[in-house]
Amino acid sequence: MHNKPFTYPGLHIDWVEEIYGWGVFAKEAIPIHSIVETCPVIVYPEDIIKIATWNTQDDRHSYASLGLTLYSLKWGDQHAAIPLGFGGIYNHSDNNNCQFVMNAEEGFLHIISLRDIEPGEQLLVTYGDGWFDGKPFPKVDL
Repeated sequence: MHNKPFTYPGLHIDWVEEIYGWGVFAKEAIPIHSIVETCPVIVYPEDIIKIATWNTQDDRHSYASLGLTLYSLKWGDQHAAIPLGFGGIYNHSDNNNCQFVMNAEEGFLHIISLRDIEPGEQLLVTYGDGWFDGKPFPKVDL
């Protein structure tokens, strides 16, 4: 695994109309088991989101509208992390072609291809069971 930030050179970002958001795509073929990206992460105590939520509660804001909740990952028992690089914009699929591999010791999130990926194909991970619960948008399987 890479122990410094890395992004596979054959990636690009494009708009995904089905979810009205961005996604990560392959510009070239990516072989199975490739390290697609190694993202540094910003780790913070999970409880901080409760404080941020409390401070933003009013008629216009809610827990679900906070950006941190949309891009953060569970990181150990009591922490969450925000991945840098493209790490926060890999979209969800129950038929994912990539997976997140967390390296808490070194502070990196690795994205690994689970199969060969064709040019033009979106790189997809699974967010896990329950991630969409309480979010203000439906789960769309890409």
